[in-house]
Amino acid sequence: MLTLPLANAQSLPKSKSDKIIDSLTQTLTGTLLPKKRVDVYNQLARQFRRTTLIEAAKYADKALKLAKKHGYREGIADAYFQQGLISIRRKSLKESMAIFKQVLQIAQECNYRKGKIKAYFGMGKALERRTNFSQALKYFQRVIKINEQWRIERRDSTNSSIGTYYLGMTYRGIARTLLRQLKYDESEIFLKKALKVAEETNDLELLALTYQELGNVRSRQGRGPQGLYYLLKALEIYKSLAAPARISFINNVIGSLYLNLDLLDKAEKFYLKSYHMISTYASIPINHKAHLLEDMAYLYYKKGKYELTIKYANQAQEIRKKGLWPKGFIGASYNKLGKSTEAVEILREVVQGAKQRNQPYTEHFFRPYLGQALINAKKFAEAKEVLTKSFENIQQRNLIRSKPLILRELARLYKAQGQLKKSWYYKDMYLELKDSLFRYHNAQQVLVIKQEILAETAAKTKEQDLIRKQLEIEKQQIEVKQRTTLLVIFALVTILILLALFQVIKSRRTQVKYNQLLAGQNEQLTSLSHFKQQMMGMIVHDLKNPLNAIIGLSEKQPDPKFTSINQAGKQMQVLVTNILDVQRMEEDKMVLQKEVVAIDSLLHDVQEQVQLITRDKNLKVYLHSLPDVYIKVDTELISRVLINLLSNAIKYTPQNGSIHVSVETSGAHTCKVLVTDTGIGIAPEYLGKIFDRFQQALPSAEGFIRATGLGLTFCKLAVETHGGKIGVKSTQGAGSTFWFTLPTVKTTTTDKVPEPLLIKTDYQVKLTPREQEVLLPLATQIQQYQIYETTNICKVLKLIDEQSSASLQDWKTQVEESMYTWNEAKFRKLLTEI
Repeated sequence: MLTLPLANAQSLPKSKSDKIIDSLTQTLTGTLLPKKRVDVYNQLARQFRRTTLIEAAKYADKALKLAKKHGYREGIADAYFQQGLISIRRKSLKESMAIFKQVLQIAQECNYRKGKIKAYFGMGKALERRTNFSQALKYFQRVIKINEQWRIERRDSTNSSIGTYYLGMTYRGIARTLLRQLKYDESEIFLKKALKVAEETNDLELLALTYQELGNVRSRQGRGPQGLYYLLKALEIYKSLAAPARISFINNVIGSLYLNLDLLDKAEKFYLKSYHMISTYASIPINHKAHLLEDMAYLYYKKGKYELTIKYANQAQEIRKKGLWPKGFIGASYNKLGKSTEAVEILREVVQGAKQRNQPYTEHFFRPYLGQALINAKKFAEAKEVLTKSFENIQQRNLIRSKPLILRELARLYKAQGQLKKSWYYKDMYLELKDSLFRYHNAQQVLVIKQEILAETAAKTKEQDLIRKQLEIEKQQIEVKQRTTLLVIFALVTILILLALFQVIKSRRTQVKYNQLLAGQNEQLTSLSHFKQQMMGMIVHDLKNPLNAIIGLSEKQPDPKFTSINQAGKQMQVLVTNILDVQRMEEDKMVLQKEVVAIDSLLHDVQEQVQLITRDKNLKVYLHSLPDVYIKVDTELISRVLINLLSNAIKYTPQNGSIHVSVETSGAHTCKVLVTDTGIGIAPEYLGKIFDRFQQALPSAEGFIRATGLGLTFCKLAVETHGGKIGVKSTQGAGSTFWFTLPTVKTTTTDKVPEPLLIKTDYQVKLTPREQEVLLPLATQIQQYQIYETTNICKVLKLIDEQSSASLQDWKTQVEESMYTWNEAKFRKLLTEI
């Protein structure tokens, strides 16, 4: 059901016609000569004729009275002409002919050539509406003849004569007359002439009307895509003219085009657009609504919604009164609803009425539906006569659209009469034509869709052009404004420059003082940092000597108290040694003292060293799976690695818990040492950076999680210095497993072989300009971090993948090596000397 709210017309933009009316009305408020006032009245009548006939008639009467009063014969002729066109709109065709004869008489008396053109044009239009096509064409031809005589007299090769508008409208009137006679090709010839006039005179209204008629002709010819092309062009012009009545009507026409192509949903979409315009603008003529309701009735008939068809046809009938199309759709719907007797009566009246009114298209359209109803009413003889005549007419006039229905009904007719051979003959023709039309419709639908895409693309391009032009206008306006204010700005700028110079001088002096202060503070901080490192070294060295004495004196004493003192001293010694070793690694001064040692022997020694602190918490340290494996390592460093890992495990394992140490072999050259506790575990967010220098996990709501700091950093450096790897696995609340790998050896030799730490002294890597370009942003990013922020540095280094060149891989390896060995000098040099 079609129900749309009435939009607020006040919120919509005014049409071009409304603007002209406003302008003319404003003109009337001034002082005008009588003849000028008559002309304004006639122009207002012309504008209102398209919207409100009552207002149009009012101004035409005013023009006529004033023109008669002052003996203005041309004004009288123009006023009568407007009254004649108003009579056509009111369907008073006889009255309009009488009025146009008065116009002709007055024009002849005063030799008003434009009045003659208007009179003949009006007569032709009235006769065309009365379907007196032959007489209509004669009057239209007289308009062309007068215009041609005027052009010859002026020796003008163009159409710029006094009757240019009416010449173009005359060509269109002839085309409409021929179209109603189904003479499509001849109609198109005159429409092209009208198009030429419109283009030469840049008459947008005539141009749009001509495009509209061309679209109608092409659609009637079965050339839907070309028809849509012209209709969309007409719609675009109407939108630019802001002509709501025209926009509404063209949407209706486009909907009918889609309807003829069986694109019913698209047809309904455009019909709804048209209905919305009619609901919005009260000025749109009522006959537009009647035409739309007729088309909607046909739409719902094709959709099989016959109740809706009858509803909209009845609404159209209320407007048209004696209209044949609404009555025809009602009859066709009655037939589909099983009311064949009523349908026959209605459709018979429609066909006969169309014949009497000389409306061949209406007659040929509804004749097949009459035949269909007659078959259903079992009036076979009359049905045969009607359908046979319909078939002859479509053959003569090539009305291909009605042919399938006639062939199908003829097949039904002969089948009902028992003439199966004839029935099959027409059925075969019907099926063949139906298949052909189906393929044709599909092709047409594809072309229509392409045309829609082209139109949409063109519209978007036009919109972009408009936006571009608008931007150019705005740019020009800005430039004008800038030029206007240039002198003022120049004066202000001069003052500002002077103030700025003063401010710059003042700022520079302040900046110099600030830089001096900053340099002094920076020097002081550097000195303090250096002093801190020296103090730390002195404290550590001073602690180491008494610790050695304490450990030496308490070693192997029978008193258990000395054992506690000895083990506490050793733990303190590990901490002190860690600090010293980290400093050595930073300064590249560490030398590894490697020796071959059995892994189980090393683990047992470490187990004895942590006995005291395990005894305090009643913890058990279990050694599992200790294979007969030898490693060549700096035993002091690796022992401290194990002590650090066991100390962390003991610290965070609850009372009466256990710690498990095991060794796994991986291949022939590597072993893996695992230290597993049953403590509280490590939070996931700390696992990625647990081995970074000075990184510690913080307390959480669930209790203290594992704390990590310089000890784990030392462990990482010591293991990686030996060519191994270190890592951790942990589940919070379920304990942790720290592991590290070391290379194994086959010999059991225990000779100590001093070996310097693997640190390259040649920091230069030969790089191509392209490789330097790749590394420069990475090096800049790494320089933001300290050398101990290994997690962040590694994330950046991962950007150099394995597919990179050998030189890039070499640079990456040296950076990693300098980072893991705490060689900050090499680290910084690799980053800065690219």
